[in-house]
Amino acid sequence: STKFKSLTDNAFAKALATGTLQQYLYLQINQQICNAHYMEIVENAWNNYRKNYQDNINPLPQLSLADKIKKITTIIYNNEKK
Repeated sequence: STKFKSLTDNAFAKALATGTLQQYLYLQINQQICNAHYMEIVENAWNNYRKNYQDNINPLPQLSLADKIKKITTIIYNNEKK
């Protein structure tokens, strides 16, 4: 038996943000679509969007213990001067 899902406002917005709705111009909010297509259009596209977004974020540099101590010492020193 095939499962169906409703294309909610939120799901529609996700698909719109990722550009997958351009391939399915006939879809409308609250329309029932099969689970396989829902996953393809909404969830997989959203996960790819999030992954690409996260891949483009520059992670904070890893500090050595000496650098961490230096930063903490500087912060404490500056707070004590006030």
